[in-house]
Amino acid sequence: LLFDWEWQILRGFGKLGIKIGSGIYSASGKGLFKDGTPARETYNFMMFPNNASVVYRLQYKDRQVIVPYLEGGAGYFTFAELRSDGQKNRFGAAPVGVGAAGFGFLLDKIDPATMAELDVENGINHIYLTAELRAFVGLNKDFDFTSTMINGGFTFEF
Repeated sequence: LLFDWEWQILRGFGKLGIKIGSGIYSASGKGLFKDGTPARETYNFMMFPNNASVVYRLQYKDRQVIVPYLEGGAGYFTFAELRSDGQKNRFGAAPVGVGAAGFGFLLDKIDPATMAELDVENGINHIYLTAELRAFVGLNKDFDFTSTMINGGFTFEF
């Protein structure tokens, strides 16, 4: 589950923004002994992928149907490994580099009356269905969070 907040600082030939984000990843499982025998304890891993980036949206008109974008920045992932066996829990953090490319598909034209109502009542100017490819490059050899993800979601423009 990821959340981002973007401030668009320049508009004109596209849109340039500063974005901050965080979220939570969670996984749980049983431990294994070296011989492969299952252990009784359960491990719960939680990570908070905090990041900040600059994003450039190739948007040249207000109701552009497809808006591609590029993004780059840095992050600091914090994590906790919680154990059920009473042993010491582990906490840590590691820096990462962040890069993404994606696009937003404008949904306003599907139901213009509802969009007009959302604009008046809630200040939501546009809603986009968003798809992206996001890559993280781990910058710490002890906790390497290098990964690539395909994300989908919604962008609300106020």
